[in-house]
Amino acid sequence: MPGTAKSESSMYLRSTQRHNVKRLTTKARLLRVVRFVLPKFLFIAIVIILGNFIWNEIREEQVFTITKVELSGCKYTNPKTVARQVSKFKGENLFKTDIDLINETVKRNPWVRTVKTVRKIPNTLSIQVVEHMPIAIANFGSTFYLIANDGAIVDILTKGDPSFSLPIVNLSSESDNKIARQKIAAAGLLLENIRDKHPEIFNVISEVLVSDDMQVALLLNNDKNLLIVNEKDNGAAIMKYLGIFQEIKKNNPEGAIVDLRFNKQVVVKPDSRKI
Repeated sequence: MPGTAKSESSMYLRSTQRHNVKRLTTKARLLRVVRFVLPKFLFIAIVIILGNFIWNEIREEQVFTITKVELSGCKYTNPKTVARQVSKFKGENLFKTDIDLINETVKRNPWVRTVKTVRKIPNTLSIQVVEHMPIAIANFGSTFYLIANDGAIVDILTKGDPSFSLPIVNLSSESDNKIARQKIAAAGLLLENIRDKHPEIFNVISEVLVSDDMQVALLLNNDKNLLIVNEKDNGAAIMKYLGIFQEIKKNNPEGAIVDLRFNKQVVVKPDSRKI
């Protein structure tokens, strides 16, 4: 029918127009996105290319040749030894030199705990050392070792060396290296806890004994009593002991074993020198 054909033709035309409008709208949006993004993309690409070019030029520039090394933090480590170790890096380009290798080289020194190396433009390496803290002297066999707070052995001492006045960890009867190191670690943990909380007590500790089951005991300067303490004690138990020291001394003039591991009581028993 004529009316029906005309209606269908009109509907088709409107559908086609809507499709064309939608397509043009999508195209316009895409063009807007491209106009917005493309300049920024080109700018970033130019910056990356230019930055890479400049970086490569800097790495080849002679003005950045390492001529100076600054060293800090060396109290026990010999600065001349470190300077000798890192001298091979002089003459290298500041930005090409291997910082990790420098740190590994310096850390070979037994006193060195951590190392941080920083580049200082135009020609300087700044090496910052953190050293182990000496906390005790271990008597192992006939040798005296200087022990750090983390259990590391940092030096060998001659008997009676006056350089360090520290507690002695007595391992003279120990023959197993592995067990000796475990005992050193247990003693180091206790001593570090006490030094941090009660340095005045740490300064009067004369000797540390560690049993095979890792029980730690202490001897104080000019005191015959053997003090058994918890491994993680921070000095509080020893403070309690000092409060009743005279009474214990009066009742045990030849010395006693004083067990301080219990919160509410102090156990005193005859001294058999076994813990």
